[in-house]
Amino acid sequence: MTSNTEKPDFQSLFLAEEKHFWFRYRNDLIGKNISKLLHKNINPRILELGCGNGNVLREIEKRLPSSTIIGSELYEEGLANARQRVNCELRQADIYNLPDWEPFDLIGLFDVLEHLPDAVKALKEIRKSLKPGGKLIITVPASMKLWSYVDEVAGHFKRYTCQTLKTPLLEAGFKIHQNEPFMMPLFPAMWISRNLTHLKKRLGLTGNKEARTLANEEFKISPLMNFAFGSLLSLEGKFLELGLKMPFGTSILAIAENPDKAPTSLSLAG
Repeated sequence: MTSNTEKPDFQSLFLAEEKHFWFRYRNDLIGKNISKLLHKNINPRILELGCGNGNVLREIEKRLPSSTIIGSELYEEGLANARQRVNCELRQADIYNLPDWEPFDLIGLFDVLEHLPDAVKALKEIRKSLKPGGKLIITVPASMKLWSYVDEVAGHFKRYTCQTLKTPLLEAGFKIHQNEPFMMPLFPAMWISRNLTHLKKRLGLTGNKEARTLANEEFKISPLMNFAFGSLLSLEGKFLELGLKMPFGTSILAIAENPDKAPTSLSLAG
């Protein structure tokens, strides 16, 4: 997998994933959606690509213990950390050149697509590993208004909109069932925080701190703020469960299907 960054800071992520509201809420949302998608399947096959430290895999194992689950990651350091959290099979794999494994009922791609320079190529490769009717569930960061040093350090090529996410999914031959933003309560605070840091950098008020250090500081949050944002997102989650859609957010969740037959023509309408 080619990206414009060095490998992720797996250890900083590993520590943050345990308690940080962002990871906890995203895990809960992903877990509920996967459970809903697969509630009729008997022993479904599930693959997470770019599984990192195994944080989402742990949630999937907890919710679907009778499933056959595989996690894949490009970097061995992530797999080593994942082994501390999960019991499922873990494999090192390149998302552009996946193994010839038995097709899956569901594939997860959680905050991975934004790292890839050729999203369509990756999605076409992923589709080969899905059963006909199999589901793909994706999360990506939203809105270029939030683009910052954090994205640059992480090696993101873009932050998505629903439209710019829909386009590569359709080009890769997927049928889209859901494509909508979430984490709306974070948007104002994130916009202010990142623009304030940009201003401080221009004014020389951040000292000699490197961009990665500044990015990692976003993981450090007081217990009070962690509780406050966690509570706001929990409330959003209840609205989402009722079928309400957020008008904007800091992330996007999409659910797509591998149709029984490859489409003869693709349309970006709808």
